[in-house]
Amino acid sequence: MNGLTDIFYDVVDSAVSKECKRLSSSLFSEDYLNELTTNQEKALFKLFRNIASLSVKFEKGVAEYSPGIILYGEGRTFDLSDMTEEDYSLLSSVNVKSLPTLIRARVVC
Repeated sequence: MNGLTDIFYDVVDSAVSKECKRLSSSLFSEDYLNELTTNQEKALFKLFRNIASLSVKFEKGVAEYSPGIILYGEGRTFDLSDMTEEDYSLLSSVNVKSLPTLIRARVVC
């Protein structure tokens, strides 16, 4: 897998600006996605969008992640259990220190 370009980190930084107080999947718009050139970067950007869609509940100092939307009997949005080996491989290619804090907090284990 090739390394990520500076353009990738610039696009993610623009999508999740320093003024953002909350992470939301809507920050990862198609306009930003279209600025990326490699399939790896596009796939990772879409994965970040999915990760940003998760609902986070903090209880006793522990973060609990769940789908942002659950339509009982109809389905749900992205859940951590949906992640594939390819997704984990994509995440391993990221220089997390170069990510905005809001997304970094979601992808660092």
